[in-house]
Amino acid sequence: MSRVTTATKITIARFFFVPPLVVAVCGAAWWPERALLARVAAMAFLVGGSLTDFLDGYVARRFDQRSRLGAALDPLADKLMLGAAIWAIWACRGAYDAVPLWYPVLVVLNDLVLGIGYVAVRRRIDPDELRAMAWGKVATATQIVVVGWFFVGVPKVGIPIAVATAFTAASGTAYVLRALRLMNKIKLQTEDL
Repeated sequence: MSRVTTATKITIARFFFVPPLVVAVCGAAWWPERALLARVAAMAFLVGGSLTDFLDGYVARRFDQRSRLGAALDPLADKLMLGAAIWAIWACRGAYDAVPLWYPVLVVLNDLVLGIGYVAVRRRIDPDELRAMAWGKVATATQIVVVGWFFVGVPKVGIPIAVATAFTAASGTAYVLRALRLMNKIKLQTEDL
């Protein structure tokens, strides 16, 4: 039986940021008299969860704790934390500037396509070829900025949403193109047999 590494435990901890993050996000709508406190709490959970994302990767690389479990859980934790925050902002929109419905739908559809693609190729491809791409990291960072933008209450969210949408679409396209290239590589390898 394999041991769960410290890096993977840090990744698992990120999942525990999701419920209080959602409560804090919606708390601004549920308790308007405490909206500022709820926004500060939401930002703290977002920053805390984001720090675990940095920390688990650092620990995994620095102490050679890369694992299949950690590699599978890390993007799932990211997607769950950000997706839950974006949907909570939309659902509790009375406390925030309007989030267009298409934005959380785009984020979820992008994540579903990437998740299905990952599952389709992961057993046939060297895990090193499935590492996160720079586009994905930038898309995640811009989504974090959008969520933080709402928590801070800065008006004019259209520009950050447009930037995050562009990077999310570019990331999704880059991952799909890579998956198609990898699937073609698998096809060519099986034909050579």
